[in-house]
Amino acid sequence: VMGMPGLDDDLQARTWKVASQAYRLSGRLEEAKSLIEDAIAIHHKLGNKRQEGVCIGALGGICGNMGMMTETSEHLQHALAIAREVGNRVHEGVVLSNLGTLHTDLGMTAEASDYFNSALDIHQEVGDLDSEVHVLNALGNLHRNLGRPSEAQELYDRGHVIAKRAKLLALEGTVLGNLGLLLHEQGRSAEARRHHDRALAIHRETGNRRSEAIVLNGLGNICRDRGELAGAKGYYEQALEIAVEAHLLPLEGVLLGNLAMLARDLGRPEESWALGQEALVINRKIGNRRSEGHTLHNQGVLCRDQGRPEEAREYFERASEIYHEIGAIDLEGKAQRLLGKAYEDEDRIEEARRE
Repeated sequence: VMGMPGLDDDLQARTWKVASQAYRLSGRLEEAKSLIEDAIAIHHKLGNKRQEGVCIGALGGICGNMGMMTETSEHLQHALAIAREVGNRVHEGVVLSNLGTLHTDLGMTAEASDYFNSALDIHQEVGDLDSEVHVLNALGNLHRNLGRPSEAQELYDRGHVIAKRAKLLALEGTVLGNLGLLLHEQGRSAEARRHHDRALAIHRETGNRRSEAIVLNGLGNICRDRGELAGAKGYYEQALEIAVEAHLLPLEGVLLGNLAMLARDLGRPEESWALGQEALVINRKIGNRRSEGHTLHNQGVLCRDQGRPEEAREYFERASEIYHEIGAIDLEGKAQRLLGKAYEDEDRIEEARRE
């Protein structure tokens, strides 16, 4: 793509933007970032504010995939300002949706909901079905993570109907994958597995490596909860390979945390601890509060199993604080119950010392 003779600057920039998106979907994020930065420079030189804003928004999305949360926020806010300045309502809606995703990852659920709902209003106003499905899916995820399955189901179903009607295959795969997660959480594992298998086939057909890895992670979760630990390990490792290869740092942090919990299930505490510490480094670096809470919970269980109640208490306290901050009431309750057990363990040890 680079240095294509005979193309004027505007066409060159547009070509680089398309190539950047292709690289992003295939997981080649460094190449995608470099190309979109070149496109931004050309549009800025030409004074093409509208296209410059679109490309800055795309750069924000790429930075988000790479776990560069500060840069993501800066680029998205810049893109939002340009979209409003030039009256680009379609792109304004897209950027608002991406800001919703960013704030979801940061555990700022109220702000995320506001961004998503503002985006949804715009997408419906301009008739952007692709983006409407994306936001319905994201809102479904938000409600699912907040323990509101009925609201999540309604949002996923709305998105799925639109995606099928408009033949938006890639988005249909995304919604099916998340419906599978919801069904799994409701104990409907056979239905969940069917949704995940269909979603995986779609993502492989469309070449969406990131979504493929997300579905593989979901399949790993299903297997783990059903006690099929070897199967879970296979799915998690396939997903982790994609995440590392494609530089998907947020997903890498989630998968390392899941592998840590699986290693604990397999009776490998040292391996579990090491994987958990790796996951904590990544999740703290990128600000993924929910995944950080899961990993802190795992480390606390390991400490308790090894007779280290004071350390266990500290991990459970931090996990509980995070779950409270992000509004994950059910997870906060679980952490609080284990925190109480850690206090009981400490009391027993103290009593034994006194005796």
